[in-house]
Amino acid sequence: MNTYTGRFRGAQSRALLFVALTATVAGLTGCSTKPVCAVNGKALTEKEFATLCETTSQVQPQRGSVGQQVLMRWIEAALLADEARKQKVYPTDAELEARVDMFRKQASFTGGDFRAMLAQQGMTEPVFRREMLASLIRDNVMLRGVTVSDADIEKAFNEQKNSMTQPERVKISQITLDSEAKLKQARDDLASNTQFSLVANTHSKDMFARSGGQVPFEFTRANIPPDAPVPKAAVEAAFKLKPGDVSEPIKAGGNWVIVKLEEKIPEKVPSLDTFREAIRATLRMQKGQSNPLQPEIQRSLVETIKNARVEIHRPEYQSLERQIQQMGQAPPPGQGMPAGQGMPAGVPSGAPGPPGGAPPPPPPPR
Repeated sequence: MNTYTGRFRGAQSRALLFVALTATVAGLTGCSTKPVCAVNGKALTEKEFATLCETTSQVQPQRGSVGQQVLMRWIEAALLADEARKQKVYPTDAELEARVDMFRKQASFTGGDFRAMLAQQGMTEPVFRREMLASLIRDNVMLRGVTVSDADIEKAFNEQKNSMTQPERVKISQITLDSEAKLKQARDDLASNTQFSLVANTHSKDMFARSGGQVPFEFTRANIPPDAPVPKAAVEAAFKLKPGDVSEPIKAGGNWVIVKLEEKIPEKVPSLDTFREAIRATLRMQKGQSNPLQPEIQRSLVETIKNARVEIHRPEYQSLERQIQQMGQAPPPGQGMPAGQGMPAGVPSGAPGPPGGAPPPPPPPR
């Protein structure tokens, strides 16, 4: 799978995040009328802060508490949003919808359900949209002036089309038998119209017997390793069947295997429409590395941060003010900021990848 077809990120950090959130959210006062923080008059209330902590999609233990990281990302996002408005590059509703739709289309192309994929990661669609808005703001600020033509997108698509094609796949069930006597019993049962799953559960000796012989993953013609629990000959036989058909016994080493084809999934050839926005974002990021506006982007952003009024009212987070002051310091002459790769002194960077990479910070309330 190439750059444009990355899947939703894994949920392995969610357990750690839950433990950290238990302590953090429990400490929120909830009844205070004073906001946690304000940036240029835009306030983050206790309730909003608690919601952000509960729905944050990334935590790095080495970078402090959940609350510190969430608040710092909110401040960074608020500053970026102010810069986007100043430069008149704040994302439109149409841009946001196109970015969200990009992931819907890719999920559909890979055979997944967009909302189900979000749910598996503990995310809701509003949270996902919030993150996509933040990533678009960051893109439009850091890659200001960088455009990608339709011709460039079509050229890149044509170059990657073959690698993005989903090959024909099969879903199968199987019965594995270790003797000709057991093979005869299984065949007799199948001939008497006993359900395949019941025969597998009764006679099969492999790891799929308890699930009625159903193999929980799909196969292409090319992805069968020699030590796979399903013999290559069985998969090859499945491709010759029609859905619902059962194969003749197949000799595989010291065993006999009977295969049932559950489903045959046709080859999927990608369309330009499915991957247009993903390719656009990737090409824009690549072109941004040599953006002649880099020095001006750096100067303007530093100025916005330096002039910002940031008020942190929670005492345990006031140490973040020093980091914000450092963000407002210009780099030494000649050391410009690579477009799309970073903001001064720790502001988050980069064009958004598919939901397999780290998510962007949440934007400030509007």
